[in-house]
Amino acid sequence: MISPGTKIRIAAVLAVSAVLFGWLGWRWINGGPLPVVASVVLAPRPGTVVLSGLLLGVLATAAGLVIGRPHGRYIAVLALPAGLAVWAWQSATMATLLARHATVEERAMLPSRLVWDVLCWAGVLVPAYLLAWLSGRAGSRAQRGKEGASDWLARPGMRAAAGVAITCAAAAVLLSLLARSEEVRGLYSNVGLLCVAPAKGQGTFAVAAAFFLGALAAHQLVRAPVAPLLAAPVVVALAVYGLSGGLAGSQVGERAAQLVPVGLRLATILPVQYVGVGTAGALAGYWYSVHLRHSRSGVSSG
Repeated sequence: MISPGTKIRIAAVLAVSAVLFGWLGWRWINGGPLPVVASVVLAPRPGTVVLSGLLLGVLATAAGLVIGRPHGRYIAVLALPAGLAVWAWQSATMATLLARHATVEERAMLPSRLVWDVLCWAGVLVPAYLLAWLSGRAGSRAQRGKEGASDWLARPGMRAAAGVAITCAAAAVLLSLLARSEEVRGLYSNVGLLCVAPAKGQGTFAVAAAFFLGALAAHQLVRAPVAPLLAAPVVVALAVYGLSGGLAGSQVGERAAQLVPVGLRLATILPVQYVGVGTAGALAGYWYSVHLRHSRSGVSSG
């Protein structure tokens, strides 16, 4: 069970990340009169966004290592995803991005640029993760292969692969349900049913809940280690944008420019939402699963 002291440490790390990213970082990347879409590839100053994310991520992670003692190496992993989640909340939504890329040519290029955006955000995570991992391993070798695991689950690589697959599959299904938004029929005969991007609050909740439950299921079913679960939001985002084609670039106009076919619903979630909110949700799901396992083992031993 998570002690009150540990909960206070987690809250403190979240507060530090919120201040660093929400106040200082947002001032750095907010460089124009138009509503800012938190993006690397589509930003007016991509280098500023990357450097801001890297610097603030390392600072927030280092603060997490200190504040979170004696569990700093576990708590600090949350610092950077939480900071990116703050940027995702402050950002304009995908509806704004679609309205700014309304022509056929712009829409045709948008999915590939979103793929690169996901990779850039994932790259921002790496130094902070390495800092946390170098402070000590997040898992214990002594626990591997226990609890009557089958032969294939006794292999860490198989558990990792199975964990990513379960998390991605569960999250994709949940996202398609939780991110449902307003639908429009008959506007374009050659496209069919269209939908708008979900509202910011709905999209944030959908991503957080989907990856929380996906990671929870993966750890409960196959005892997947935490690192692969944190990669699941990146995998889902790359698949979503990579399969999105031209995002239906024929819809031009103030209202229609913000519409996409319902089959591309998951592409109306921003990369920073997937990487920031999704990773934080997956980590929380892993923690909760560990808590459930420890609770059950305590009951059975008592």
